[in-house]
Amino acid sequence: MSRNRKPLTLGEKLRVIEEAEKRNGATKASIARDLNIPVSSLKTILAKKDSILLNAAKFGLNRKAAKDGKYAAMEKALVECEAALPVDDEPEFGSLELPGSFADYVGADDDVAVCSEVSLDDIIETVRPDTAGTSDEEEMDDAAEASVYLDTLVQKDGSPLAWLVALCFELQRAQLLAKYRTPGERHN
Repeated sequence: MSRNRKPLTLGEKLRVIEEAEKRNGATKASIARDLNIPVSSLKTILAKKDSILLNAAKFGLNRKAAKDGKYAAMEKALVECEAALPVDDEPEFGSLELPGSFADYVGADDDVAVCSEVSLDDIIETVRPDTAGTSDEEEMDDAAEASVYLDTLVQKDGSPLAWLVALCFELQRAQLLAKYRTPGERHN
């Protein structure tokens, strides 16, 4: 099983270099043990001492990887461009005058065509075939048959559309029951 590897920040590497320089006569193994790092890491840090010092000065002490971004030149140009911009708190805009008058702006939506509100009865009349010759009992029987059919459809399909259609028919059925129910009768 491999041991856990933790990358050291440039600040931690500088601390390791300082500790190794202070303890000039000690072995690398004892220094590594005291600093709680592998001996190989200590040897690598000491071998790359010059580049670590350079990178610490360039990137700061809290950085773990001493790399520029993928587009370092573009990032540098962006920072320079932002530094050259004026430091005003308010952004600069062009003319903020509206074209036309305020009345034109407010009345812009006056000529828009708007759909009328459609009730559930209007939808049912549009979708349902002409039932002028049917009696109220036949209408109730049709609603009951449709309800049974929709219950089986919803159980088989389970899609949102099936649920919506079932809900519409249940509303229609409830309206029919309410229409023909006597005042003392309970709804089942």
